[in-house]
Amino acid sequence: MEESGWALVAAAAGMVVIGLVRQWYRRRVAAKLADQILSEVIKGKDAFRR
Repeated sequence: MEESGWALVAAAAGMVVIGLVRQWYRRRVAAKLADQILSEVIKGKDAFRR
């Protein structure tokens, strides 16, 4: 019974870590995409002004 309890704790901790890593990765990808879109918008405004 003792070993199964530790296995459950380890599984729960692993799931939490995986969730945090996925959340960090999604925010990183979203930030890159937002920067790319913003730079394209700025380029478009510069071309429109000229």
